[in-house]
Amino acid sequence: MALSSKMKIKVSDYLIEVLKKCGVKTYFGVQGGAIAHVIESSAKKCNYIPVLNEQAGGMCAHGYYFSKEKPACVLTTTGPGFLNSVTGMATCFYDNVPSVFITGQVSKNLNLAKKFKVKMYGFQEVQHIDIGKNISDTVFKINSEDSLFKFFEYIRIHNFKITETIFIEIQDAFSRSFIKYKKLNRKNVIKYQNKKKLKHNLEKYLNNCAKPILIIGSGFSEFKSKKIINKFSNKFKIPICFSWGGSRYMSKKNLFNVGYFGQHNPGIANKLLQECDLIIGLGVSLLQHQVGKIKSKFCPKAKIIYVNDKYSNHKKAFYDFKSRLISVNTDSGSFLKKFEKIKLRNKFKNNINFKPIFKKNTSLPVNILVNIFREFDKLKGSTNNLIFSDAGASLSWTFQAANILKRPNVFTSYNIHTMGYSIPAGIGAALNKNKKVLAIIGDGGLLMNSQELVNFVRVKKNLKLIVMDNKGYGIIRQTQDDFFKSNYIGTKIGLKNNIPYYSTEKILSSFGLKIKKANQSINAHTIKKFFNSDINCLILNIDPKYKVENIKLQKNQVLPF
Repeated sequence: MALSSKMKIKVSDYLIEVLKKCGVKTYFGVQGGAIAHVIESSAKKCNYIPVLNEQAGGMCAHGYYFSKEKPACVLTTTGPGFLNSVTGMATCFYDNVPSVFITGQVSKNLNLAKKFKVKMYGFQEVQHIDIGKNISDTVFKINSEDSLFKFFEYIRIHNFKITETIFIEIQDAFSRSFIKYKKLNRKNVIKYQNKKKLKHNLEKYLNNCAKPILIIGSGFSEFKSKKIINKFSNKFKIPICFSWGGSRYMSKKNLFNVGYFGQHNPGIANKLLQECDLIIGLGVSLLQHQVGKIKSKFCPKAKIIYVNDKYSNHKKAFYDFKSRLISVNTDSGSFLKKFEKIKLRNKFKNNINFKPIFKKNTSLPVNILVNIFREFDKLKGSTNNLIFSDAGASLSWTFQAANILKRPNVFTSYNIHTMGYSIPAGIGAALNKNKKVLAIIGDGGLLMNSQELVNFVRVKKNLKLIVMDNKGYGIIRQTQDDFFKSNYIGTKIGLKNNIPYYSTEKILSSFGLKIKKANQSINAHTIKKFFNSDINCLILNIDPKYKVENIKLQKNQVLPF
């Protein structure tokens, strides 16, 4: 039945209805008294998926976005429900993933802790806003019609699009109340226009340089612009490289795709960056693991055209790179409209030495993953296949393998490297029935969110799981080797001051997963059988002696990591 302005509507229904118009049709959450009405409304109008721990909800939303290119919403109750969700919310926030987080709050007459300057007045009352504002882009406290319509006005101004991480606290009594329905119309918003000088200046910088390079990061949010940026790179023979977060814009067809750059990426990209004289960076954060601790040693001869639509990011970049920085304060889509029309005198191939100086990566775990990825990409519809990796050694090995293959569509918790991420993220991504998803996790990460394997049953037809079992926390053992003379504390299995024994196989099988175990000598037949059978999970036993190999350089070659 169509709603009219003469009718009254339940607030929780109204909120879900508006979010639905924004493309939010999938919800993850954990039940609780203060959020029960919103959950009931979401399940009635959309797709509600119960998770087992609230932090996993945010990670599901993270994976869902990269699979569907649409935002999801996470629902939690007041107090411990919200506090459990903090890591998941931060995962979305730091990776610029459009998403909505809604938490319930005690009713208005009980939400009085701040008034009396006490820790708590109502049952499970927590100051969610004070915490949430640090890990979200925009915050709303909804406890009245005025505050609800303030949020709706925000939605109208943004043309019914969710473009950032939004946190909403809604008070329980108000969520269950009824108010007069008002139809929301779209609002015409004047978009920021680039200065006319932008195109001219880009042409000037590019025509006056000899060794330019493009770098793409996770903040480059234009999914549909992948063809434009790779076409430009190919046309003018300009190398293009990617942060881990920029992997979805990588094209195997681009001959000038030089893969990933940064500390854990042995390959040609880092060498070319150090030799270049102009960088054009789209949506890249230029964080320490990408550019090193000593910023002056990163691409020391290069000017940096830094494209970002957040002023605070420009301030940070200027602090790091000083006069080398050329700020372009706009979104990547607007920039590319100018970028596409640029006319250049030169094609740059002859000015760049593509001969690598890095030794071939001989790490056994990396070579195993290379073979696994090749077989995964033979599956039907392989252009849509997605890989989600966790934290630690398994993460570095994943991207080193992807770098060898120049493989796009590899996802992770790029900026805060959340352990336990890839299981819920993989489940969220696999809700898209048109995608095949491979989730990779270490045995340490498995223990962080193993409860979410309950939801594996929802997506088992298009989700496969690989557990790289190296008996604890391998990446931290490397740190202990370097700084503590291999004094292992909290990183190995069964020793004093370390982790008690656990069985990865028993944990997985307890959730009803069909398992195949393999050692380091796994062959192509076993890998092929895994992908073409009803086996859900492959456990790879990795000798703890294998470490993550960082960049290997020839004599006198310097990188600032």
